[in-house]
Amino acid sequence: VAQSSARVASRIDWVRLLRREIARLRALPQRPRLALPRLPRRSRHTANALAVLSAKIDDDRQSRAFASVVRGFEAWSCSANSTERLRQAVAVACGGTQVVTLGADGAVGGSRACAQRLVKVACGEQHCCGLTAAGGIAIFGDLELGQRYDMPRGPGFVDIACGLDISVALRSDGTIRMWGGVGLANDAPREPRFAAVAVGSLHAVALTETGRVVLFADASRGQRRDADLASRYVHVACGENHTVGLRADGTVCTWGCDDADQRADEPSHTRFLAIACGASHAVGLAEPDGSLVSWGALGPERPSGPGFVAVACGAHHSVALHGRDGAIVVWGPRHARLDASGFVALVSGGLHCAALRAPDLSQPPPREPAPDHAPRRPRRLP
Repeated sequence: VAQSSARVASRIDWVRLLRREIARLRALPQRPRLALPRLPRRSRHTANALAVLSAKIDDDRQSRAFASVVRGFEAWSCSANSTERLRQAVAVACGGTQVVTLGADGAVGGSRACAQRLVKVACGEQHCCGLTAAGGIAIFGDLELGQRYDMPRGPGFVDIACGLDISVALRSDGTIRMWGGVGLANDAPREPRFAAVAVGSLHAVALTETGRVVLFADASRGQRRDADLASRYVHVACGENHTVGLRADGTVCTWGCDDADQRADEPSHTRFLAIACGASHAVGLAEPDGSLVSWGALGPERPSGPGFVAVACGAHHSVALHGRDGAIVVWGPRHARLDASGFVALVSGGLHCAALRAPDLSQPPPREPAPDHAPRRPRRLP
């Protein structure tokens, strides 16, 4: 009975957090939604889960569809040397060299260990941060560069992002806290209310509820150069020392350091649905068909054709998810091919990427093994 009560309480916490995240995302400025191609019958739950994971939420029915398959996602990791199936997970995050998975029960797996149960996780270069069900912060991994310095305590946080050795968290009241980065000025803004945050190597960008951007943390490498602070944005993505902002009209603005041609060939007249940043390049999903556009140090090379629904960037590679069959395409120097389909979400790290694969809905869900300490029924004697 105690074990069943604990499992029910954990699921209740997960549902509460998901509903709170849905309410926060609904309050953000709306963008035109990409029309996903019609998927086969077995992939309709995949489309619902993709809509939830990419913050395109219609109503609670998609949340229930997401929860119905959430325990069966498979986490896969892909690098230049190997492709590996990790474990069942509901979320996955990549850092400089690590891959961290998050199970349905909040357990952390992968290359970094954490004793606490988490509902959200983010990775930096060598460290990771997570959020508990109460909104508290847990930090783990390699902490030799002072990543724990001035870390905030207490509950109430709803989002988190990590950089080289700094971390930034967003509270439920819209305020921001920054920590780590020993010797770096902690000038995280106190006002106004913020809705999202993005972190580069040592710099950070916050997005207000009205769509304005606020720049803070390190500026010694030209991270704030030529920033357009007057425009209204709906999303921002940070590279190593530069930033790309997606305006409300769908156009992009790239600012910051340009010593490695980070801002070369910017498609200033193209409208985008989503953007992602690598160390010195950027990739976007163009309107209206989800075709890929690339600019920056890696040049305009990218896969051709429409139908892509998600994109992510590593240090010197890019990865995109196709909406037709959930196939993943990776391009860039020293990339590996992931010969599988049915994926619903992807992330990318320094030299690797990871993705969540939808379960086979034609098979019954796996039964949870009974704990070792569960009492056994006495054997009935004849």
